Amino acid sequence: MVPASRRRGMNGSDLFCGRGALVVAKKGRIVVFEKFCKSCGLCVAACPVKVLQISERTNAKGYRPVEQFKEGCIGCGMCAMSCPDAAIEVYRSED
Repeated sequence: MVPASRRRGMNGSDLFCGRGALVVAKKGRIVVFEKFCKSCGLCVAACPVKVLQISERTNAKGYRPVEQFKEGCIGCGMCAMSCPDAAIEVYRSED
């Protein structure tokens, strides 16, 4: 569930999702395009199940890319939507 503090639209208005509007998979996974990740941490903060962290290693540009450090991704896509550099793809599975 997304906390009330994060349910704000771009213009400051409240956002409300109808029943079934947020697709949650039984299992999800992310792919981070490390060459685009700038370690801003917005995706880490947006993840409702807290499975992302900033890596200890650095990419070619000297940034520490985000990584999925534990199981439990629900494939909600909040991380990808929050990424200003489109560095994350989300995959959902019903298996």
